[in-house]
Amino acid sequence: MPTTSARRRRGTLLALAAVSVVAMAAVASAPLSAIASSPGARVSYAYERSDAQIANPERGLYTPFQSTDDITDESLQEVVASGRTIVHFDIDLSAYLTRHIDRALRDSIHNAFELLRKYGLKGWIHISYSPNFDPNGPGGPYRTICLDTEAIYPDVPSTVDTSLEWVQTHLRELKDILARNDDAIMGFDAGIIGEWGEWHCSAHGLLAPGTKEQVLKALLDNLPADRQIALRHPYDLFRERIDRVQGPDVTWSDASSRLTDYQDCYASEQPSDEGTWVTDLANDPHADQAEISLLKGQIGILGENHIVGGNACRSSARSTCPVAVTGERANTGEPTSADPFPLQYDAPELPNMHFTYLNGKQEGTANQDYQDGGCWDDITKKLGYRLRLTHADLPAAVVPGATAHVEIDLANDGWASIVNPRPVFLVLDGPGGAYRIPLQADPRSWAAGEHATIDEDVSIPPDAAPGDYVAALWLPDAADVLRGKPAYSVQLANVGTWDAAEGYNVLGGIGVRASAPPADPAAASPELAASGLPGELPAVAVALSALALTAGGVLLASARRSRRGRQGL
Repeated sequence: MPTTSARRRRGTLLALAAVSVVAMAAVASAPLSAIASSPGARVSYAYERSDAQIANPERGLYTPFQSTDDITDESLQEVVASGRTIVHFDIDLSAYLTRHIDRALRDSIHNAFELLRKYGLKGWIHISYSPNFDPNGPGGPYRTICLDTEAIYPDVPSTVDTSLEWVQTHLRELKDILARNDDAIMGFDAGIIGEWGEWHCSAHGLLAPGTKEQVLKALLDNLPADRQIALRHPYDLFRERIDRVQGPDVTWSDASSRLTDYQDCYASEQPSDEGTWVTDLANDPHADQAEISLLKGQIGILGENHIVGGNACRSSARSTCPVAVTGERANTGEPTSADPFPLQYDAPELPNMHFTYLNGKQEGTANQDYQDGGCWDDITKKLGYRLRLTHADLPAAVVPGATAHVEIDLANDGWASIVNPRPVFLVLDGPGGAYRIPLQADPRSWAAGEHATIDEDVSIPPDAAPGDYVAALWLPDAADVLRGKPAYSVQLANVGTWDAAEGYNVLGGIGVRASAPPADPAAASPELAASGLPGELPAVAVALSALALTAGGVLLASARRSRRGRQGL
């Protein structure tokens, strides 16, 4: 049992939170315990928006690495210090073109994932036979534009990829280790084919019709089934023969489709973004504006339930804030194929396509232009999801084993939704411990630019110990091995609500009472009667201040210290 002093400390802190909250509703004279004794009493909270940068999982800027060997304690410490949560890295198969994957590479992959978990990061994986390809290297210069997908070009080195048979073998050999580590994987580039694994200039005919589909099938068969695979060229996503690889009942816009889009040279100098927006390889580097606009619109639909992202490439006349973020068009009139930068007519591109991630490099890239143009802060905050609390309506008190109703309103100010599965819990944290109550809400449905409401009846655990509890919203990782790591939990963009020690978002306070409250609240509490509050108290409207939430956070910490003291910790 808690000591008297521990109970008094918790009561004082909760009263502090209650006073700072309830005073705004002109009912400061009623202690929270009295309100909590009232039949059907509820408390309504309003939350303050935060404008801070938030390092949330599976969104934002990424840091690239060339191979798993580059992932070390030191390199990941720098990633964490930069406020990023995504690492983009290659599984380098350049030494395995015509031989089996060995223990050394498996160990390197395993160690990379262990380090990602250690530092609370996720990996976006690119499997390539030529991650360090240099078109001007020995024997070069080599061709980097290959218009005929069925041709074998003599000026493309044979080492940029390998045969279909070896591709299939290597993916089968990687299947088990990737499956064991899928908790630390955000998603995949398709990789594999051609120079840098960018799906152009294959030395072994891997882009030929029929062969390309076999490569894609091998990827779908061997990469973890709950992770998406991003294709280099958007036009590939919408071709019927690509759709058929996933089966007759899956189309590109279905949430069940595992194929998405990675724009490898976003906002480059060429109108086609170095081949991204060609509508067929045969028309590179020219691009038809009408067809590009259609593709961009389709990517926007795809991005509603898929992870879309890219790598901002070289600075160009198109790498401007109006094109990427604000939507203020630099040109007027109808777009034409003669326009040197036609994609600006689809602005703002990043929010319209629901970008979730982007490379973090700035110097000499389009990102530097966004920094100079004043929209970099918007980009870093709004890539992916940015969720915040607006209001909550909670019971003032609950009874163990009973049902209680909660309403929690949120807004998504980001450019995309959460895409990978993620559970949602209501947490009651107090003298009896932390009770984590699963909710039915699916945060993947909380769309960009929209509001969402959690409106549910929850079952209070029958063994919940009486006392005053902090109520919190918890969005941890879906994987059990990561669930207890706060770095993998979603922080909501509010002032004073984040409990970094546990990964909770504090909502307010809820009392747990041993039995149902009496019918007459005045009889239960002379203080309530003296406060002048009506006998029937269906709701208490509360403007939740930062002070209240701070006090609630102190209460939560105090309750934890008390529990640890009782446990001898």
